Amino acid sequence: MHYRSWLVAPLAALLLAGCASTPKTSTSKPGRTLAYTCEDGGHLEALVREGDTLTLLAPGRSAVTLHRVRTASGARYTGAGLSFWDSGDEATFTPSGGEPVDCDLEPQGSAPWAAAAARGALFRAVGQEPGWHAVVAHGRIEATLDDGARIVTAPVERASTGTGAVRWRGTARPGDLRLRARDVPCQDSMNGRAYPASVLLTVDGETYEGCGRWLRMP
Repeated sequence: MHYRSWLVAPLAALLLAGCASTPKTSTSKPGRTLAYTCEDGGHLEALVREGDTLTLLAPGRSAVTLHRVRTASGARYTGAGLSFWDSGDEATFTPSGGEPVDCDLEPQGSAPWAAAAARGALFRAVGQEPGWHAVVAHGRIEATLDDGARIVTAPVERASTGTGAVRWRGTARPGDLRLRARDVPCQDSMNGRAYPASVLLTVDGETYEGCGRWLRMP
């Protein structure tokens, strides 16, 4: 009887302490994902995390971390020569050395790059005809092929080359799964969006071309 009382009291204290220290937003929610269409035709995505940081995915660039600064209204973030000012359904994006551009919020679910970043992905790639995308995350590649009809996944190893390229290679049934990313600007053939990397995805000898970007620095 005394033993159970001695055990339960500290356990209850630990549980209460854990509840008190848990933030209002659950740690299972890695952040809010947002997508914007800008007046110049550009597409922006953002991952808003707890605290004062924002991951911005701007045209032609890999992910950049911006930090919140004081402002009279809305939420303004700066970093890497960029500025992003969020004011609800609208935002203003200022590229490095460029003029401010007004952007409108898109419907929820329109931010696949930010969503992949929220899941901890390192790199994401996309291609067309047929549509495909691939994500490198937690030591694995997951490739969704043929407009979503087929998914191939495998653990991979990474290798860098002296030519500005990174390769991931793994074994997936029935054959090899390879992804090669080069630091060569790329434009999506379907929507014209710009990305900083050109990508070749090979699945069991079949090659897919596309574009990609880093979602966090390796």
